[in-house]
Amino acid sequence: MTETQHWSCDQCGAGVDVCDGILDLDDAVGSGDYPPEIYALVAEVEETHWWHASRNDVIARALRPHVATRALRSGVEVGCGTGFVLRHLEQTFGLSMVGVDMQREGLVEARRRTSSALIRTGSPRVPLADPVDLVALCDVIEHVDDDVELLRGARDALRPGGLVLVTVPARMALWSLEDVMSGHKRRYAKRTLRASLDAADLELVALTPFHAAITPLAWWGARRSTIPAELPDALTFWRRALRPPTGRLARIVRRVLTVENALGARVALPFGSHLLALAEPRQP
Repeated sequence: MTETQHWSCDQCGAGVDVCDGILDLDDAVGSGDYPPEIYALVAEVEETHWWHASRNDVIARALRPHVATRALRSGVEVGCGTGFVLRHLEQTFGLSMVGVDMQREGLVEARRRTSSALIRTGSPRVPLADPVDLVALCDVIEHVDDDVELLRGARDALRPGGLVLVTVPARMALWSLEDVMSGHKRRYAKRTLRASLDAADLELVALTPFHAAITPLAWWGARRSTIPAELPDALTFWRRALRPPTGRLARIVRRVLTVENALGARVALPFGSHLLALAEPRQP
């Protein structure tokens, strides 16, 4: 049963609706890049798929050295989707998080996973009155035409000493039908991600590839992938594409990526199907 409340400001009279624990902040929302019906399936797949678990491991490895030294206590995930990374940041580091997304269906799934405040908005500006220690954009900025505007919004939401965390798909050579169906505008090279961060007045703290072990398979898949003039039905495509590998293959891939992540903590990986960046506001 849907429960809706209306909150209004005593001073200015502006009002917002809170529906099932999700704050509907504004009307700047869109249809998103995925069918609304797919989010329940995404949430189910995330719990068992090696890709999502491995990305969380990489995020934890990158953030761990900074949590204490920078006193990271609060954060917001922009484009939080179903809350898989949001929950991970809460549970792993004890961060007080806020999740922001434009798609209600994703936030409904996130509400089942986390007690974080959840905000529905399509604005590129982070909708928080007080600055936070961390802004996470995990596989988000490749979906927008103006990634610099989104990164500037993240920068402006940080307190001094805070960090922006970004993960993106890498290497245009891996471009495939899945990128098109995902609504991606681009895949990144180190050079292009660095340029976007620089244009947003963000200074790199770390930049590393990840998922190197699966890059050859992704390259082979991209070479075999054809992009038809008429795209397939989105719901049918994602139901097929989101089926995770099962059994022995899934266990092998998960173990290989666990070893890769441990290795990545010691040496810089030469390439990967994705990139992770940490950045901080450039000092004037």
